[in-house]
Amino acid sequence: MPSQQLATAEICPGKEREAPTIVQAQLALRHLKELLKPPWKTGPGHIDPYINPFICTQMEAMQAMLNFFTIKQSTTFGAWGTSLLQAAISLRHGGYCAHQLWKLC
Repeated sequence: MPSQQLATAEICPGKEREAPTIVQAQLALRHLKELLKPPWKTGPGHIDPYINPFICTQMEAMQAMLNFFTIKQSTTFGAWGTSLLQAAISLRHGGYCAHQLWKLC
């Protein structure tokens, strides 16, 4: 009986939307930064990524959220839901925006 309970616990619907670890979020943040501001092949500066402005705004919101989640000095460090809401507030939006960020991240 305990093995059946364990098997059903492993496939709970909420497991699909678990918050990432801090390390996973830092890796995602690094990739987002590279996509938003790709470096020149030589020298300082950045290349224009030629991303649709609407998509770019969404990516910047994701970056803000991941910063809140991964930076130790942040009051929302390690708190996934709170970081989503804090990023939405910083963008002058509310709960709906936080929900959309949850879908994107």
